[in-house]
Amino acid sequence: GGCRVPVKAEVLRAALERGQTFEDAVKEFELKYTHRFAEATTQKVATKLMHGRRAAVVSRQAGDVSMRGFWGKGVSMPAFENLLQKIRGVSHGSLRRLDLSDNGLNGNFVPGIVEILRRGAR
Repeated sequence: GGCRVPVKAEVLRAALERGQTFEDAVKEFELKYTHRFAEATTQKVATKLMHGRRAAVVSRQAGDVSMRGFWGKGVSMPAFENLLQKIRGVSHGSLRRLDLSDNGLNGNFVPGIVEILRRGAR
């Protein structure tokens, strides 16, 4: 047997991405939160103004995902449907940006892209 050396995740991911297809990327898709921001709702601000109490501020998290550059590498309607299923499982508004550029998406993908936009992603 040979000697096994632990490989850092980034190195392994870079090696995988060289030959990775869109379908592979969809299988690996997992939203990682990249942004956190505080939000005070209008109702809470009004409460503070009327009653002199501090309004509770809600902390929200959102993530950006890049799925770009897969033109000619396994971009298909079934793979895109799998991506949509995963996005539907993410709470509304927590996907901040989704980069689908340079994938050769045609008109068949428009309804799915519109659905993603309606879920709050840009």
